[in-house]
Amino acid sequence: MAGARAELQAARQHEQELTRRLDAHDAGFSANSEAYARAQAERRESLGEMESLQLATTDADERVQRERQHIADLEALVNSESPSNHHELLERSAACLTDIFVRRLGHAPTIIPSEHGPHLTWSGGGTPKVLIVGHHDTVFPVGTVAARPFAVRDGKATGPGVFDMKAGLVQAIHGVAALADHSGVEFFINSDEEIGSTESRELIEQAALRCGAVLVFEASADGGALKTGRK
Repeated sequence: MAGARAELQAARQHEQELTRRLDAHDAGFSANSEAYARAQAERRESLGEMESLQLATTDADERVQRERQHIADLEALVNSESPSNHHELLERSAACLTDIFVRRLGHAPTIIPSEHGPHLTWSGGGTPKVLIVGHHDTVFPVGTVAARPFAVRDGKATGPGVFDMKAGLVQAIHGVAALADHSGVEFFINSDEEIGSTESRELIEQAALRCGAVLVFEASADGGALKTGRK
């Protein structure tokens, strides 16, 4: 982005110089001269280049802003630790997810209380077509976040639950947020995946049958293989 900004600044300076040259009185040639015509053509070309650079810089700014929002949401979710079967912490995690859904997708998910902790469902409205499946419980015991909180170093995010699967949840929410139309998209995020999805399995199966297509946003294993099944 710094390179795009430098190019834009140079283009602006060039355009200012061309504008100065196009003042026929100061430049010392008439508006009908060939030199004036060449300067006009060069200025039009410069303005076109500057407009393109401005668009590129704006796009870069927007990408940086989206990345910052993505990382901020991931940090909040990872630092809201959520070990399986810990109701209080899972409720806090569900509240954190609810906040992300509201800010990114406009309305809150539905909370489904369960013996193992709250599940969440969200719908973009319309006829169900695609179900995004995820879980917000982790295998990490209470206190892991205090010892190993979320961090980003050398372009890599770390922290308990980043890989499995809080980064996937945040990516899915932001991905849907980027769509112009959210209709047909549903989420089911369970709280008991790490202990076998014993209570949520039937609910997930019902949602999957209703939608027809299912996407699992859990990170791939070594080699980048797509995960196509759940416990």
